[in-house]
Amino acid sequence: MKNTLISTLIAGLLLSGCGGDDTKTAQTSQTATPLDIETTFSARYIQSLPGKAPELAAYAAYTDRETKQAAKAVEQTRYVGKLQVTNVVTQKKQEFEWPVTQSVDSEGNVTTTSHRALTLKPGTYDFHLLLNSTGPNPKQYIATSLAHEVIEGEQPAIQFTVEPNLGDTITEISQIEDVPTLSFQWKADELAEINKPQFGLSLNGGKEQVYAINKETGLSEVKMNVEPGEYTLSMRLYDGDLMVGENGEGETVNFAEGEKSQTNIVPVQADVGFEVSSIKDRGNFSFKLPQVLVDEAGGLDNLTLKANLTAKGAPAQERLLTVQDVNGDYIAKDIFETGGSDKVDVYLAFYNTHTSQALEELTPFASCNIELNVATNQTKGCKTALKRESIITNRILGTLRLNVVNENWTQAEGANVFLDGKKIGVTGADIGAGTFKAHLTAGEHQLEVKQSGNAASETLTLKPLDVKNVQLMLKKDENIGSGNFVEKQVIITKNSIPLALAIGDVNTDGRMDIVTGSENGFSVGIGNSYGKFDFFEYGIYEPKKVYSVNVGHIDKDGHLDLVVISRDEERQMIWFYENRGNGEFKGRRGFGGAIVNGTYQNSKLADLTGNGIPDLVRISRIPEIFIGDGEYGFKNSKQIIHMDHSSDIVKNIVKVGDINDDGYPDIVVAATGSGGKVYLNDGKGRFDNAIELFPYTPDIAPTSVTLGDINNDGYLDIFVTNSNVDEASSNNVLFMNNGNNTFNVFNSGLGKNSFAAVIFDINKDGNLDILLSSGRGRVKFTNYLGMGDGFFSPQATSLDKNDYLTVDDIQAADLDSDGDVDLIIQGKSFKDVSHLTRIYENISN
Repeated sequence: MKNTLISTLIAGLLLSGCGGDDTKTAQTSQTATPLDIETTFSARYIQSLPGKAPELAAYAAYTDRETKQAAKAVEQTRYVGKLQVTNVVTQKKQEFEWPVTQSVDSEGNVTTTSHRALTLKPGTYDFHLLLNSTGPNPKQYIATSLAHEVIEGEQPAIQFTVEPNLGDTITEISQIEDVPTLSFQWKADELAEINKPQFGLSLNGGKEQVYAINKETGLSEVKMNVEPGEYTLSMRLYDGDLMVGENGEGETVNFAEGEKSQTNIVPVQADVGFEVSSIKDRGNFSFKLPQVLVDEAGGLDNLTLKANLTAKGAPAQERLLTVQDVNGDYIAKDIFETGGSDKVDVYLAFYNTHTSQALEELTPFASCNIELNVATNQTKGCKTALKRESIITNRILGTLRLNVVNENWTQAEGANVFLDGKKIGVTGADIGAGTFKAHLTAGEHQLEVKQSGNAASETLTLKPLDVKNVQLMLKKDENIGSGNFVEKQVIITKNSIPLALAIGDVNTDGRMDIVTGSENGFSVGIGNSYGKFDFFEYGIYEPKKVYSVNVGHIDKDGHLDLVVISRDEERQMIWFYENRGNGEFKGRRGFGGAIVNGTYQNSKLADLTGNGIPDLVRISRIPEIFIGDGEYGFKNSKQIIHMDHSSDIVKNIVKVGDINDDGYPDIVVAATGSGGKVYLNDGKGRFDNAIELFPYTPDIAPTSVTLGDINNDGYLDIFVTNSNVDEASSNNVLFMNNGNNTFNVFNSGLGKNSFAAVIFDINKDGNLDILLSSGRGRVKFTNYLGMGDGFFSPQATSLDKNDYLTVDDIQAADLDSDGDVDLIIQGKSFKDVSHLTRIYENISN
């Protein structure tokens, strides 16, 4: 919304605030100074929405009336008002009638005209403005400008930014100073990415009042002229007719006279959970829906959920699922094929089917898309934007009919379709295997289709009521990285050494964020669309050194929480930090435990007991298991896994994964001084059975353990890096899983004297690769490109030109949401021996 400010000075109507005959004073006084009064609306009223209506027909009829009213109001709105001027020194008050006219053109540009002007003698003044719109359903606005100095010979502008009054109508302008204020933070730069920002607010379940926000000024507060006390407040943030944020259902806010109350806005959370049982080729997926989706459809009878699942090795699957009320939770379940793939892409579309139209003719009012790692039994939340039909948009849509083929002209079923950077579905949803249909707003759109490293794109121009038929052929995606890593960001932890690293979408915006632990606490880096991170530091209770961080759904509210382990030379603590829903964390609970001086801290989260609640595996001298309580952390009771140890233990490493493919996570431990073992989970979180990978031997000094299905046989293999001082016996070791609790051992050809490794698909060819760091002195990096059968082709990497002296950790994830996997490396710089965390983007050669 663009604002043009016009202050009209009308000759003969200049008013003086010095008393007596105003007109005469304005004409004769040599000291009177004219003032330019500028009025900017921080938000302007659009429409009212009913509360939860029992009948959809009445709801639709009400919307039609509001649409007609808004269409008329969008042309011009007149306000009658009063301006109160107070001399700060003498406390003399004067009031003036103050009419204002506001015009809005078809593009949303706003022109505000004040039909009065003012002259005042030099001095310091307070100004209060009260405006009331005329016509049906009048609205009120308030503005204050305090301690404004008027200087002789200057013509200053009094700049009013008026705020809406969402409470009872104010009758006396003197009441303004005592009106309670509701505060929040929607700054202009925060609204830049929102095309048409609007907010709606209702008290105690009443009508929701919807206002358009001025993008140039932002909006930080509104006035609430209500009696002091507690109120149930519902606030929503819209982008046009899309609800993109809310403050939660039924939040209680205490309004006090003359004081500010606060409320926070968080992204709309579909919070769709995926509860996966034992899966190799198929499994039962469970989707948990939030109340807001059921309410928007007018009840379960009107809500239809369409789920589409795609995975390598399985055909695209689409199902209409029945949503059921299970003790107050809204659940839908079905069995889907996974083709033995660890990663599954899930797309959900929510439809309001109360009309007689066929489903294919409807547009989903909400959608959700997420990648799920079934190998780790993940439960993930899913962010969505909810399309509210009751919000006025005045848009006429066009239709896209898309047909996607491969280079051999076969239909590309299950390909992901993106519009303007946002996934809107997959091919094969209707008519044919490679087709897709969508109703779109008129204008120019960027259309992209991606599948298995192949892509196609086209700029689409759509007119209202157009039907556009588009055919695209998938070819190798030139934007997919090939293992050429370019440094993108260097993160320096202030006065501290980075000691730990974790990756996850902590603010549920669809982008990866990172958490780093250091000597002074931990920091949360919020990822942006460019794959870079803005950091917020968190102190921690004693001890302050954070040696391990993990992200996971600890309290099952759909947001990723943090588990932080801190320690010093005397004690260690395990802390649970609750995610408030927007990537901000609150420490909730911690408990201590004995440590052995000089041992290494390492931990992992996994659902070891099969109850859907993450548990914690921590290892110092011995592995310990802390059972998750599903609320605020972990029970103090713990299970100890007994190990035979030599007295010269230096470093223990723990990884969690389903090694024997029975559906339950197992624990892999490698330790200098005790060898390597796989502790098998009996399905109840007990680990009495163990497989020996290698006994204690001076030939293996493990520095990292990495898991991955190297040869695509459905079983996790184990890669152990080795930094034995003896160069002749410092080969890294690959343990190929035979699937029957035995392993084939390969201890040559995969580098030596290494400190960290990561397994991922570097070049997006569908096969897992290994990237590792090795060498003493300046670190050398090598890509071992997997052939899919357990064999590798070594390849030099662009990381070799960097100046690492040591590498402590390497982790991989798609940090910039471009479809390939990028790197985060923690290590010590060879140049100045500083400790750094670096981000590397994976680009094509």
